[in-house]
Amino acid sequence: MTGIHVDFDARTVRWWSLGDDDMQIVPFDLLWPGWSVETTGDAYEAHAAMIGKELRSWPADVDEVRRAFRLATDAGPRTNPLVHVVEMLEEQGERVTVHPDALLFQAASSFAGSATATAVLDRLAAQPALPPARIVDRHGSIIEPRP
Repeated sequence: MTGIHVDFDARTVRWWSLGDDDMQIVPFDLLWPGWSVETTGDAYEAHAAMIGKELRSWPADVDEVRRAFRLATDAGPRTNPLVHVVEMLEEQGERVTVHPDALLFQAASSFAGSATATAVLDRLAAQPALPPARIVDRHGSIIEPRP
């Protein structure tokens, strides 16, 4: 899910993550003064090329998404998780204002397009891997995937 590459000569730390994982950069920055700390989004291929080892396989990645989707749809009805977050923050004395659109929530289990989504995943599994996504880093720079 995540990998890190430390280049001591260039004083650079880079990592990739299949999820939104650049929240860890700020503490990392504080601990590595004078170093460049970067995220490469989901471009694990660059990391794999640096270490000379295959890290992931496309079919396994698609299966992982399919399993996560199935778990979400099989879980049944649930409430909007944002409501719970707001309640916890308010219990801690925070004043929270939520945009009304954020309260529009439909559990995956009631998603009418779940069969279509599953069919798309089946097609993706049979196709070549999609390329890494272009990302916008925490400084607002657009990062193109580096093979």
